[in-house]
Amino acid sequence: MSYWIYEGTTGLIIDTKIFGVESLEGVTDAKLFVLPPDGSPEEEWPVSVIEENFVFRHIVPPEKPLQNGVYRLQPSFKLGEFHGRWRPYQITIYEKQALT
Repeated sequence: MSYWIYEGTTGLIIDTKIFGVESLEGVTDAKLFVLPPDGSPEEEWPVSVIEENFVFRHIVPPEKPLQNGVYRLQPSFKLGEFHGRWRPYQITIYEKQALT
């Protein structure tokens, strides 16, 4: 199943699955590093950790609506001996089209 997400969207829940770990119990310093589509500098997005689903969750705030283009997201966290960035993801945000 695929979804179309349009520019200007706020309140969207972005769940980033963390594959390849046995547990997220004890994870610290969790965040997403994000490259916006407009070429502006990398941003840090806060996340909530949902341990039982191996997910980092970010909710797009009203003061920072999504732009059209491709966002590149990379989870970062500390867990045991690991401290760094994990597998990158991308999401595409589409330009709103006027209905004719």
